[in-house]
Amino acid sequence: MPPTYGENKEFERQVLAGELDLVFTPQSTLAEKLRAGGAGIPGFYTRTAFGTQLAEGKDMRVFDGTEYVLEEGIQADVSIVKAWKGDTAGNLIYRKTARNFNPMIATCGKVTVAEVEELVEVGELDPDQIHTLGIYVDRIIEGPGCEKRIEFRTISAGAEAKKDSPIRELMARRAAKELRDGYYVNLGIGIPTLVANYIPDDINVTLQSENGLLGIGAYPTEDEVDPDLVNAGKQTITTLKGSNFFSSAESFAMIRGGHIDLSILGGLEAAENGDLANWMVPGPGPRAVVPGSSGSRRSARAAATRTECSG
Repeated sequence: MPPTYGENKEFERQVLAGELDLVFTPQSTLAEKLRAGGAGIPGFYTRTAFGTQLAEGKDMRVFDGTEYVLEEGIQADVSIVKAWKGDTAGNLIYRKTARNFNPMIATCGKVTVAEVEELVEVGELDPDQIHTLGIYVDRIIEGPGCEKRIEFRTISAGAEAKKDSPIRELMARRAAKELRDGYYVNLGIGIPTLVANYIPDDINVTLQSENGLLGIGAYPTEDEVDPDLVNAGKQTITTLKGSNFFSSAESFAMIRGGHIDLSILGGLEAAENGDLANWMVPGPGPRAVVPGSSGSRRSARAAATRTECSG
């Protein structure tokens, strides 16, 4: 049950071959289902997915004139998480954007297994820096020398040298005109990431990445590349002064709660009335499942968030 399978071709092969069952769930909803399951909350209502096929057969309620969908919490038989450091009591510390879904997954398992890069004795971790408490962890192992793969190694020199298509650049420039001074802006995967290149010099905009970073910086130099510091599109990035890291649950909460001023999304298709189609293409084959779909669905449902779409 991964929040996103990225470029995992084996996962995609097993799904298309019928070897794995796959249930499409918006990432924001998945984060809350995991958090609810770990907190003993059987269900909750969310605006996300209302009016789509994902809401079919689910209970609907109206609160303050707005429709919401009932989602159930998740309790897993086994949860497997990855952390940077841990102690023999099971306390865990995550590093930078590698925190993402790990804290919620750790809490919702009947048995939780943690792999850490460095295992220390109890008392060696600063209590104020611990992200997942040992009470949630049943097994812990140290995986020294583990390989950290980078899906999209994007460096500043390469990004500057790369020439995108004129149409994509034009769309990104147009979307950038929607930015205003002081805005907090969520950028989706694809063309929206190019918008950062066209932010006017006379305004201050804070960019948010839904995998847990507020304050996205430029692409790194070769020496600055860090596998634990990537954006939602899995590109290597840097941070700015005042940046901060958090879990995916908190990331989606600030979007759903209307604290993000503008979301710029990538989508397969968009209708005149704002309907988005971006998570499945009819028919068999590798295009039948498209990763990264649920971010747009989540951002578009944020009640107080303005949305600009780029295809």
